[in-house]
Amino acid sequence: MKRLKGIAFLLVFAFLFAQGPPAPPPSRPPMLGEEFTPPEEEEPIEKIETIRLWQLTEELKLDEDQAAKLFPKFRSLRELRKEAEKGRIEKITELAELLAQKAKSELLKKKIEELKEVERRFRNREEALKKEIESILSTEQFARFLIFQERFERRIKKMIKEMRGKGWKK
Repeated sequence: MKRLKGIAFLLVFAFLFAQGPPAPPPSRPPMLGEEFTPPEEEEPIEKIETIRLWQLTEELKLDEDQAAKLFPKFRSLRELRKEAEKGRIEKITELAELLAQKAKSELLKKKIEELKEVERRFRNREEALKKEIESILSTEQFARFLIFQERFERRIKKMIKEMRGKGWKK
């Protein structure tokens, strides 16, 4: 068990450093109207992902081989979700702009279909990745994986809600 924990720690550690170094701070402070997101804001997300992988390893009782196969799929799933959310927001923004411009119904319908297509592609790719993950795990592990994902997301959302209630922004 100690060996597995050590391996899990090494895999999580390798995952963090595979992300590349953080962006260097700007050479000057941002001017009024310029957007600047300090690299420190990305660190909590990476910390959450590290905790997620560590807890997932513990919860599923992954062996070395499974962990080596699962972690890249898990990262792909996370990247897919980020990409899909970005595309969805882009289409929603375009739709809102069309509404503000009082665009014709045909143009709105076209944009709605584009949004549906972005969502459809995401669901198809997500399902394919989940099937790959399922093939790596035993049936019991996959059931635990699905439950873990749901509960972990719920805990994170609850923590964010609590922090916002205490005056945190974003």
